Amino acid sequence: MRNLTAALELLERTPSSPERDRREFALQTSLGPALMATKGWAAPETERAYLRAEQLAETGATPEQQFALLVGLFGLLYVGGNLSGARERQKPIWDFVDRHPDPVFLLEAIHHDWSVALSAGELEASQRHVERGLELFESKLRSAAVPLYTAHHPAVCGYAWDAQLSWLRGRPDAARRCAERAVSLANELGDSMSAAFALYVKALVHSMTLEPKLALEMAGAAIDTAEDVGFLYVLRHARVVKGWALTELGRVEEGLGQIREETDALSASREELWLTLCLATLGDACLRAGRIDHGLKAIGDALDLVRRSGECFWEAEINRLRGELLLAQIPSDPAPARASVEHAIKKAPQQGAKSLELRATTSLARMLKSTDRREEARAMLAEIYNWFTEGFDTADLKDAKALLDEL
Repeated sequence: MRNLTAALELLERTPSSPERDRREFALQTSLGPALMATKGWAAPETERAYLRAEQLAETGATPEQQFALLVGLFGLLYVGGNLSGARERQKPIWDFVDRHPDPVFLLEAIHHDWSVALSAGELEASQRHVERGLELFESKLRSAAVPLYTAHHPAVCGYAWDAQLSWLRGRPDAARRCAERAVSLANELGDSMSAAFALYVKALVHSMTLEPKLALEMAGAAIDTAEDVGFLYVLRHARVVKGWALTELGRVEEGLGQIREETDALSASREELWLTLCLATLGDACLRAGRIDHGLKAIGDALDLVRRSGECFWEAEINRLRGELLLAQIPSDPAPARASVEHAIKKAPQQGAKSLELRATTSLARMLKSTDRREEARAMLAEIYNWFTEGFDTADLKDAKALLDEL
């Protein structure tokens, strides 16, 4: 990155000409992915690089450079938490792919589709995009050099997304396999940025399956790799997962402090992609620590962000946690808590988020256990539990089974 910056500084002293502008456009679009990794997708430096490149876009750039610009402009909005704006930026990308039907361009465009769809809670659509993209990669690009337009390999991201989608849609065993495949592919490709990303997602999947020891191990590996290559976004999110694991393993104050520090840093850097998940993690840690008011503040911030950004894939869990926090705040008045969890139960099936539906149903059934709705609680929990065909070693399914036996 230093060489690119130095070259741009030299160009600033060069008289204006079409050739000079072409050279600057190439440098700015090359600098963009490096800035994404080291400063952040939505950082001012990254934004300046791509907006300056946009000003130079009519200078006779190559298709690869033009495409890099379109991807960068998309990333500014997507990682900045503006889903509607990101969808608008997808349109010129697909127009470009229609004019330049290169499999590399096509894979990257599909990469954006599966990313936006998951963030928006469109799990089935995201899964279709992932399957299409990975089929394209395995059939046509397995041995090709694929540019890292977004600081990580799209196929590694595809397997990582498949892992998260698998867990959300009620296939925890498949989620673990896909996470491992993402790490294996990143190592096979020899790309450290992609390896850091894949290790982080593997840690995240272990947090989803409530395996804190494994999450801590993988988060540590992700942090080490991200520090080595300067991948700031992955570093911050992997530290959030590490903080969650520490709280689950009894190091509550240490873990809570780490989650809060990284969540604050993400907010300050305007990188709102998956910030809803981080805020929910903070609320969960506050619940464990008995800091109910702080937890409700974090959950309130998460729900505000859901409404503002449209990132709703974790909305059901946010509402479930809100219910648990409300119950802890006023145990004598469970009605608001139940209403929040019931909202979660309503939201999860709309997205096909079976694992989140199971968690929310378990929470509500536990709240109803000592009421006259006990039989209703058992019936609803049995229905969602019996839907599952795998993952019976996971904490969520064990918890649900134990509660069913009690009911």
